[in-house]
Amino acid sequence: MRREDFTERMPGRLVTTASGNPAFLPSPLPPKLDLGEPELLDSLLLAAENVSALGQAANDIRNSALIAAISNLRANIEAQMSSRIEGIETTITDLLWAYRQERRGSVTNLIVSRNLEVLNYLHALRIGQARLLGSDALPICSRLIRELHARLMQDVRGATLDPGEFRRVQNSIGRSGASEADSIYTPPPPQEVAPAMSELEKFINRDDINIFVKTALVHYQFEAIHPFSDGNGRVGRLLVTLMLLEGSRLSQPLIYPSAYLEEHRQQYYELLLRVSTQGDWHAWLVFFLKGIASQASSALERVGLLRELHGHYREQLVRRNAPIRLERLLDHIFSNPLIGQPEIMEHLGVSRTTAFRYMDHLLSTGMLEPLHPQQNNHRWYVARELLNILE
Repeated sequence: MRREDFTERMPGRLVTTASGNPAFLPSPLPPKLDLGEPELLDSLLLAAENVSALGQAANDIRNSALIAAISNLRANIEAQMSSRIEGIETTITDLLWAYRQERRGSVTNLIVSRNLEVLNYLHALRIGQARLLGSDALPICSRLIRELHARLMQDVRGATLDPGEFRRVQNSIGRSGASEADSIYTPPPPQEVAPAMSELEKFINRDDINIFVKTALVHYQFEAIHPFSDGNGRVGRLLVTLMLLEGSRLSQPLIYPSAYLEEHRQQYYELLLRVSTQGDWHAWLVFFLKGIASQASSALERVGLLRELHGHYREQLVRRNAPIRLERLLDHIFSNPLIGQPEIMEHLGVSRTTAFRYMDHLLSTGMLEPLHPQQNNHRWYVARELLNILE
């Protein structure tokens, strides 16, 4: 990291690492902002409008199981996309399959490591949701952030790098194998991490700042501090989802940042760095707010399409005089789009013969199709139309 890249407008100060290299220590939030600037104000208003419309659409769905299922499916996509930003590639079908193996107690080493990393993201997200919305609700704080990190890093790469603990060593961001001196960005030394995170926690729990602006500021600050030895990007994106869940009055986590950030990955990294070097909060906030608006709009469209698909399948079951139990199974499939005959037996409490008869109903409606159509002996089926909407 080069000292000369940092201008007088940087929102912090340069300090020196134990190796004698420069590192950046961000100042506590908030910075001075002009939220009345036209482009920024327009971006903020659009984000608020789209999130409000999404919340209303979710509230209009009277079937609580359906909206929970939609939220669950979108969480799978978020886990996949956030991990992709870190170079972890998998498909949504692979992820669903890995989740099924895990639920049925398959040993960890049978799950491909990249899928396990994505699964960990999904579990961390659900832990955060439970902590925020449970009977013993916990605010977003350093304790929760460390808990999310510990779950994220369980049994995967980085599991030996103090999961759930703020780093005690210097890290840096740059090309693989590059030295600290050749890094693109060097976050503050380890002794500065806990104080910086304490200040960030105070800011997160202020209630006098617009939630969308606050989330944008917190995401930058978290990434600038880079408090963990590994997994900072994924934890930072988890915080975006959880802050919006807590602060935007959505009943379920429906807004996820990673698809937008993956699509604009290079710009995302450049704007984060530009805040540190030049104090360019304006460009970062506009970019982030446009992302919130974009993802809320995308979620709104998909909620509508999934609701229509659910209604269409229900109508087909009624027209075909399908057993009433299949309507119960419909909600289950929307939450678990990869299903087999044994699961139908288990979920509905029916015999093998009955389960096969029910499967025929589901195949005839087009709700399910064989996961591997080239095989003669079908054991697993997938709700392909549902996944196409999500992807």
